[in-house]
Amino acid sequence: MTQKTIPFLEEKAYCPFYAVDPDSGLVVASVLTTSQELGLRVAARLVAGQAVVLDDGAEGGIVLKRQKDVEIPLPKDPAQSEEDTPSIRYRASYTRTHPLRLETGVGYETCVLHRDGTMYAAPNHWGYLLRLPGSSDEQFWARFSHLWGRVTGLPAHPAWVPSLWNVGLKLELIVPLQTFGCEGWRIDPRWDRPDEAAGWREVLKTIVLVKGDA
Repeated sequence: MTQKTIPFLEEKAYCPFYAVDPDSGLVVASVLTTSQELGLRVAARLVAGQAVVLDDGAEGGIVLKRQKDVEIPLPKDPAQSEEDTPSIRYRASYTRTHPLRLETGVGYETCVLHRDGTMYAAPNHWGYLLRLPGSSDEQFWARFSHLWGRVTGLPAHPAWVPSLWNVGLKLELIVPLQTFGCEGWRIDPRWDRPDEAAGWREVLKTIVLVKGDA
Protein backbone atom coordinates (compact mmCIF):
# COMPACT_ATOMS: atom_id res chain seq x y z
CA MET A 1 0.00 0.00 0.00
CA THR A 2 1.38 3.42 -0.95
CA GLN A 3 1.49 5.88 1.92
CA LYS A 4 3.29 9.04 2.99
CA THR A 5 5.44 9.42 6.09
CA ILE A 6 4.63 11.83 8.92
CA PRO A 7 7.84 12.65 10.83
CA PHE A 8 6.50 13.49 14.31
CA LEU A 9 8.55 14.23 17.42
CA GLU A 10 11.26 11.76 16.33
CA GLU A 11 8.61 9.08 15.79
CA LYS A 12 7.00 8.06 12.52
CA ALA A 13 3.38 7.83 11.49
CA TYR A 14 2.01 7.14 8.02
CA CYS A 15 -0.76 8.65 5.93
CA PRO A 16 -2.46 6.25 3.47
CA PHE A 17 -4.87 8.90 2.17
CA TYR A 18 -5.80 12.56 2.51
CA ALA A 19 -7.89 15.23 0.79
CA VAL A 20 -7.37 18.99 0.87
CA ASP A 21 -9.53 21.84 -0.41
CA PRO A 22 -6.91 23.98 -2.24
CA ASP A 23 -8.83 27.15 -1.29
CA SER A 24 -9.42 26.34 2.38
CA GLY A 25 -7.44 23.45 3.84
CA LEU A 26 -7.82 19.96 5.27
CA VAL A 27 -10.86 17.80 4.48
CA VAL A 28 -9.70 14.35 5.62
CA ALA A 29 -6.51 12.62 6.71
CA SER A 30 -5.95 9.05 7.83
CA VAL A 31 -3.06 8.31 10.19
CA LEU A 32 -1.46 4.89 10.72
CA THR A 33 0.64 4.45 13.85
CA THR A 34 2.13 1.66 15.93
CA SER A 35 0.51 3.04 19.10
CA GLN A 36 -2.88 4.54 19.92
CA GLU A 37 -1.23 7.45 21.74
CA LEU A 38 0.79 8.58 18.74
CA GLY A 39 -2.26 8.51 16.47
CA LEU A 40 -4.23 10.58 18.96
CA ARG A 41 -1.40 13.10 19.23
CA VAL A 42 -1.23 13.59 15.45
CA ALA A 43 -5.04 13.88 15.27
CA ALA A 44 -5.10 16.38 18.14
CA ARG A 45 -2.52 18.49 16.32
CA LEU A 46 -4.67 18.58 13.18
CA VAL A 47 -7.90 19.36 15.05
CA ALA A 48 -6.15 22.14 17.00
CA GLY A 49 -5.10 23.86 13.78
CA GLN A 50 -1.40 23.04 13.90
CA ALA A 51 0.32 21.99 10.69
CA VAL A 52 1.26 18.37 10.03
CA VAL A 53 3.86 17.90 7.30
CA LEU A 54 3.98 14.78 5.13
CA ASP A 55 7.35 13.71 3.80
CA ASP A 56 6.89 13.60 0.02
CA GLY A 57 10.43 12.66 -0.97
CA ALA A 58 11.92 14.60 -3.84
CA GLU A 59 8.69 16.61 -4.29
CA GLY A 60 9.03 18.26 -0.89
CA GLY A 61 6.65 18.23 2.03
CA ILE A 62 2.85 18.37 1.85
CA VAL A 63 1.33 20.48 4.63
CA LEU A 64 -1.98 19.42 6.17
CA LYS A 65 -3.75 22.11 8.18
CA ARG A 66 -7.35 22.48 9.25
CA GLN A 67 -9.67 25.06 7.80
CA LYS A 68 -10.66 27.96 10.04
CA ASP A 69 -13.02 30.72 8.97
CA VAL A 70 -14.73 29.97 5.67
CA GLU A 71 -16.41 32.62 3.51
CA ILE A 72 -18.53 31.85 0.43
CA PRO A 73 -19.45 34.94 -1.65
CA LEU A 74 -23.10 35.51 -2.60
CA PRO A 75 -24.61 37.68 -5.37
CA LYS A 76 -25.49 41.23 -4.42
CA ASP A 77 -29.06 42.41 -4.12
CA PRO A 78 -29.69 45.46 -6.36
CA ALA A 79 -30.83 47.37 -3.27
CA GLN A 80 -27.49 46.84 -1.51
CA SER A 81 -24.76 49.45 -1.51
CA GLU A 82 -21.41 48.90 -3.19
CA GLU A 83 -19.78 48.43 0.21
CA ASP A 84 -22.02 45.49 1.11
CA THR A 85 -20.46 42.12 0.38
CA PRO A 86 -22.99 39.38 1.15
CA SER A 87 -21.52 35.99 1.93
CA ILE A 88 -21.95 32.79 3.91
CA ARG A 89 -19.52 32.71 6.84
CA TYR A 90 -18.82 29.86 9.22
CA ARG A 91 -16.03 28.19 11.18
CA ALA A 92 -15.00 24.75 10.00
CA SER A 93 -15.59 21.82 12.35
CA TYR A 94 -13.90 18.41 12.50
CA THR A 95 -14.43 15.00 13.98
CA ARG A 96 -11.96 12.20 14.63
CA THR A 97 -12.36 8.49 14.97
CA HIS A 98 -11.16 6.44 17.91
CA PRO A 99 -7.93 4.60 17.00
CA LEU A 100 -8.98 1.41 15.22
CA ARG A 101 -6.74 -1.64 15.41
CA LEU A 102 -5.56 -2.72 11.96
CA GLU A 103 -6.60 -6.13 10.61
CA THR A 104 -2.96 -7.19 10.75
CA GLY A 105 -3.11 -6.77 14.52
CA VAL A 106 -0.11 -4.44 14.43
CA GLY A 107 -0.84 -0.73 14.62
CA TYR A 108 -3.85 1.59 14.60
CA GLU A 109 -5.67 3.89 12.21
CA THR A 110 -7.06 7.26 13.32
CA CYS A 111 -8.99 9.49 10.92
CA VAL A 112 -9.64 13.24 11.10
CA LEU A 113 -12.59 14.32 8.94
CA HIS A 114 -14.27 17.64 8.17
CA ARG A 115 -17.88 17.47 9.41
CA ASP A 116 -19.11 18.70 6.02
CA GLY A 117 -17.59 15.55 4.54
CA THR A 118 -19.95 13.40 6.64
CA MET A 119 -23.60 12.47 6.23
CA TYR A 120 -24.38 15.37 8.59
CA ALA A 121 -22.98 18.18 6.42
CA ALA A 122 -24.52 21.55 7.25
CA PRO A 123 -26.82 23.46 4.87
CA ASN A 124 -25.14 26.31 2.95
CA HIS A 125 -21.63 24.98 3.66
CA TRP A 126 -19.16 23.60 1.15
CA GLY A 127 -19.94 19.88 0.98
CA TYR A 128 -17.09 17.38 0.61
CA LEU A 129 -17.68 14.14 -1.25
CA LEU A 130 -15.03 11.47 -0.72
CA ARG A 131 -14.50 8.17 -2.49
CA LEU A 132 -12.12 5.55 -1.14
CA PRO A 133 -10.78 2.66 -3.21
CA GLY A 134 -13.19 -0.25 -3.32
CA SER A 135 -16.40 1.75 -2.91
CA SER A 136 -19.14 0.84 -5.39
CA ASP A 137 -20.82 3.14 -7.92
CA GLU A 138 -24.11 2.61 -6.07
CA GLN A 139 -22.57 3.84 -2.82
CA PHE A 140 -20.95 6.79 -4.59
CA TRP A 141 -24.15 8.03 -6.21
CA ALA A 142 -26.13 7.58 -3.00
CA ARG A 143 -23.57 9.63 -1.05
CA PHE A 144 -23.49 12.34 -3.71
CA SER A 145 -27.28 12.61 -3.81
CA HIS A 146 -27.51 12.82 -0.02
CA LEU A 147 -24.68 15.34 0.36
CA TRP A 148 -25.94 17.52 -2.49
CA GLY A 149 -29.38 17.67 -0.87
CA ARG A 150 -27.90 18.46 2.55
CA VAL A 151 -25.79 21.45 1.46
CA THR A 152 -28.13 22.95 -1.15
CA GLY A 153 -31.43 22.24 0.58
CA LEU A 154 -32.92 21.53 -2.85
CA PRO A 155 -35.02 18.53 -3.91
CA ALA A 156 -33.86 16.27 -6.71
CA HIS A 157 -35.48 13.32 -8.46
CA PRO A 158 -33.18 10.25 -8.32
CA ALA A 159 -33.12 10.17 -12.12
CA TRP A 160 -31.52 13.65 -12.14
CA VAL A 161 -28.47 12.68 -10.11
CA PRO A 162 -26.07 11.86 -13.03
CA SER A 163 -27.10 15.10 -14.77
CA LEU A 164 -26.52 17.12 -11.60
CA TRP A 165 -23.06 15.60 -11.38
CA ASN A 166 -22.11 16.18 -15.02
CA VAL A 167 -23.46 19.73 -15.22
CA GLY A 168 -22.01 20.57 -11.81
CA LEU A 169 -18.54 19.53 -12.95
CA LYS A 170 -18.87 21.48 -16.18
CA LEU A 171 -19.94 24.67 -14.37
CA GLU A 172 -17.41 24.15 -11.55
CA LEU A 173 -20.17 23.85 -8.97
CA ILE A 174 -18.37 20.58 -8.25
CA VAL A 175 -14.57 20.85 -8.18
CA PRO A 176 -11.91 18.21 -7.50
CA LEU A 177 -9.93 18.29 -4.27
CA GLN A 178 -6.19 17.79 -3.95
CA THR A 179 -6.02 14.13 -2.92
CA PHE A 180 -3.73 11.20 -2.26
CA GLY A 181 -4.96 7.60 -1.96
CA CYS A 182 -8.60 8.59 -2.52
CA GLU A 183 -10.81 10.81 -4.66
CA GLY A 184 -12.65 13.90 -3.47
CA TRP A 185 -14.78 16.81 -4.65
CA ARG A 186 -16.17 20.03 -3.19
CA ILE A 187 -19.87 20.67 -3.78
CA ASP A 188 -20.98 24.30 -4.00
CA PRO A 189 -24.16 24.94 -1.95
CA ARG A 190 -25.26 28.12 -3.71
CA TRP A 191 -28.53 28.41 -5.61
CA ASP A 192 -27.12 31.57 -7.23
CA ARG A 193 -23.52 32.80 -7.57
CA PRO A 194 -21.96 36.26 -8.02
CA ASP A 195 -21.03 37.74 -11.40
CA GLU A 196 -23.96 36.01 -13.14
CA ALA A 197 -22.33 32.59 -12.83
CA ALA A 198 -25.00 29.87 -12.89
CA GLY A 199 -25.88 28.25 -9.58
CA TRP A 200 -27.94 25.16 -8.83
CA ARG A 201 -31.21 27.04 -9.43
CA GLU A 202 -30.42 27.37 -13.14
CA VAL A 203 -29.05 23.82 -13.31
CA LEU A 204 -32.30 22.38 -11.94
CA LYS A 205 -34.40 24.50 -14.29
CA THR A 206 -32.42 23.18 -17.25
CA ILE A 207 -32.65 19.54 -16.14
CA VAL A 208 -36.41 19.83 -15.58
CA LEU A 209 -36.88 21.30 -19.06
CA VAL A 210 -34.75 18.63 -20.72
CA LYS A 211 -36.14 15.66 -18.81
CA GLY A 212 -39.68 16.90 -18.51
CA ASP A 213 -39.95 16.07 -14.80
CA ALA A 214 -41.33 18.61 -12.34
